[in-house]
Amino acid sequence: MQNSTEYTLNPDTIVFDDKYVVFNPVHNELQYTATRDSIDKLGQLEPVLMLNGQCVDGRHRVRVASELGIMVRCEDIDSSTSEEDIIIRCNTNVMSGRDYDNAQKAIQALRLVNEYNMLVVTASKFMKVDRRLVSYASTIRGLGRQDLLDILMAGNKVQLSNMVRPSKSLEVICKHVKAETEEATIEIDDSERVVYNPDAAIRAEKGKSWFYEKMRVLEIPETSVQIRMDYVELANLKFKVEEC
Repeated sequence: MQNSTEYTLNPDTIVFDDKYVVFNPVHNELQYTATRDSIDKLGQLEPVLMLNGQCVDGRHRVRVASELGIMVRCEDIDSSTSEEDIIIRCNTNVMSGRDYDNAQKAIQALRLVNEYNMLVVTASKFMKVDRRLVSYASTIRGLGRQDLLDILMAGNKVQLSNMVRPSKSLEVICKHVKAETEEATIEIDDSERVVYNPDAAIRAEKGKSWFYEKMRVLEIPETSVQIRMDYVELANLKFKVEEC
């Protein structure tokens, strides 16, 4: 039985207000076809939501109704309803944990914080995601890499130059974005640093004397060039240890 507060509209006359539907992912072709088949066989089970004459939830149902040539079931939201409650009503599927992965839910929670002035705790609770992930997303955005969040929202992995492999983890991506930023801003002056060169030491008279003395004491016979080079490496190590 249809609710008495419901009414119908011609889908081609409906105007959309995208402010409250931005948190619902757009259906891919397979999902849209499933929605269309369901409405075609069972009818429109849930009314679209209207606020001050504009549709705030139900874009796919409206499109299907237009294609099928049927009227759209509508229900008004009280204009005195708070923004938070409207967002919840318009995004029931997302708030229940469907469709988005954790990174995407954290990014959407960040949008609730930035665009709707929600507290991080509240937004995290709405999107059912750990608020630490929201913090990682905020850091990435704050370092000027909104483009990376857009890549994640599109369902793709992020690959930075300092990453071994692509990832969807906000924690991993945040770590590498911070490292990239620090590398670009930190200057290292090592002009007064003493650099030890073991090769120079073994070529010095002190090095040569030590090397040949060791060969004499250890009674190491003349041998191949390769083995002698191995001895040189040992000498390098010895001098490096002594000089450090």
